[in-house]
Amino acid sequence: MIPAENDTKVTFIYDFLGRRVQKTTYAYRAGTWAEQSTKKFVYDGWHLIAELDEAGEVTRYFVWEFDLSQTLQGAGGVGGLICAVDSTSGSSQTYQYCYDGNGNVGQVVNGAGGAIVASYAYDPFGKTIKADGVYPTENTFKFSTKFFDIEYGLYCFGYRYYSPQTGRWVRKDPINEIGLKLIKNNNFYFKQLNSNFEVREKKQSNSIHYNSELSLYSYVQSNPINAIDPEGLCDFQPSDSSACEYYKDRCENERRICVGQAHYDCYMRCNGAHRAAWRLFNLPPECQDAMDWVGGMGLQILY
Repeated sequence: MIPAENDTKVTFIYDFLGRRVQKTTYAYRAGTWAEQSTKKFVYDGWHLIAELDEAGEVTRYFVWEFDLSQTLQGAGGVGGLICAVDSTSGSSQTYQYCYDGNGNVGQVVNGAGGAIVASYAYDPFGKTIKADGVYPTENTFKFSTKFFDIEYGLYCFGYRYYSPQTGRWVRKDPINEIGLKLIKNNNFYFKQLNSNFEVREKKQSNSIHYNSELSLYSYVQSNPINAIDPEGLCDFQPSDSSACEYYKDRCENERRICVGQAHYDCYMRCNGAHRAAWRLFNLPPECQDAMDWVGGMGLQILY
């Protein structure tokens, strides 16, 4: 498609965990794409803690506390962002966040004077139906405490992008059709690693819902009033403490597997037993021949 004058293009760079670490925006001017801005992102786990400009100077940083699970990452940070310090205008301003019961940002308050600088209202699936104040666009964390990309109207949940206009993910669940079949056959578990990288099995919590519908694109089983999906992998009700503990446990094991992934090249230079072990703790036995599961983000997802 031939671009029109002033069209926008956005490119991204991701790290080996699948986290977005750079975003560059272009505008189509006089027959060419001209770079408008570049943002770099720094994380603590999956929590965004800083934005940097192209020169590497910090323009925003973010402070997190307990999320809806009353733990640091039991609900993937939903409802856990305390404040942001914004230096994009030249002087630093501190903004504090207020939430509704599902961890959606309802108001942003100026930390200096206490004035409300942004307020939002959403429909159940996250479409913004009201945005008031002097800071509603500049603030990037909104529905489900996720980063909103205004250029194309999508939320970045980590593993997937979400469209509040359609109430659906824009790419299918990483579990894919193979995993969906296992879930429907009630033959589903995942492999965990202990601190010594030894493999053990653990059954999934009944409170955690992977997408068991025919569609791999639906959001929180079409139940956004009660459920959240912290990273685009599975949904649960944050009021369920057992579900939050399971999710926290799964996230901890993701981090352990990611540490193991750093040694993957070394493993591949070893004997076949190591390679077989690497596949074993990423794949259920029923899917040992499904090599697409070990590609891309499949290495971080415990299905």
